[in-house]
Amino acid sequence: MVQKEIFIQPNPDKEYLVDDKDPLMPPSGARIIMAGRCGVGKGNACKNLIARFNPPLERICVYHIDPTTVEWKDCDAEMLEDIPDYGFFDRSKRNCLVLDETNFEGMSREKRGQIDRLVMYQATHYNVIIFILQQNFVSIPPAIRRAASWWVIWPSVDHQSMRDVSTKTGHAMKELAKLCKTKYDNITFDFEGDKYPLRLNMFQPIMDEGEED
Repeated sequence: MVQKEIFIQPNPDKEYLVDDKDPLMPPSGARIIMAGRCGVGKGNACKNLIARFNPPLERICVYHIDPTTVEWKDCDAEMLEDIPDYGFFDRSKRNCLVLDETNFEGMSREKRGQIDRLVMYQATHYNVIIFILQQNFVSIPPAIRRAASWWVIWPSVDHQSMRDVSTKTGHAMKELAKLCKTKYDNITFDFEGDKYPLRLNMFQPIMDEGEED
């Protein structure tokens, strides 16, 4: 039997995706979930990443539950009134979309489908780094959680939510949470990077802490 090799055929939609110069940063087209209760610094963590991208982001958009918020003004962000559809983003540019406290559970089936296409297709085909900021991790639809490149999780009093993270990652969040000394500390799971898939506060490697048997 002759063994055939699989050849790589480049996707022209993805020719503009570039790796960040820092290997600990999310790649182009990344989907990043940031989940934690009110006041733990989700927005601040998001802005820290936005400021560190190299090459820098060229267009930053925010879809917020309150379109009049001024929280994202310091990022020179465009405030959107609706979920962007195909063609909204120029794939030749480094784009960013922040979905801040999106009401997934109250969405119509049509809107949910639009969100799914945004996360699972537009991110990589239109060169969009997507941040999903949510207070309740389990309120994010499972399909979106599975498609995420990063989970940035703040310890929660919702034990069911923490058990869900443990089950999905194989790491005991109860043990990992002990590394968080302030309410602003988080545990980061990087599902796409080649270095340090488990970290404290996005950039500090965690070596075998909280691994379940």
